[in-house]
Amino acid sequence: FIEEIKKEYQLPSEKIALVGFSQGCMISIQTAMKLKEKIACLIGYSGKIINKKNIIENISSRPKIFLMHGDQDTIVPASHLLEAKEFFLQQNIKIKVKLFKNCEHKIPVEGSSLGLDFLRKNLS
Repeated sequence: FIEEIKKEYQLPSEKIALVGFSQGCMISIQTAMKLKEKIACLIGYSGKIINKKNIIENISSRPKIFLMHGDQDTIVPASHLLEAKEFFLQQNIKIKVKLFKNCEHKIPVEGSSLGLDFLRKNLS
């Protein structure tokens, strides 16, 4: 799908960002790391890495990453944010994280604003 969009709109990979919430975050992480051409960035809300071994064995891209999570998330516990941060740092991948206080499994308004700022910075 990403290749189709690139071709249809004549977009270079460095003008593409993946953004996902929950399972969408998990899929975006797995996808972004395996792309042959590095995309600009990845934003993930309330997700986790679903298969570290698979990423390590197939990593071919290292986009800038911003992961955000609510500290009161009972669907995908916030501990996954810290695990992902540690994993990406070990893989020499730039990562930024934000943990929202008193936030459940959702994207708070502040998260939308921070995500938009990150996109503006990395897609310009």
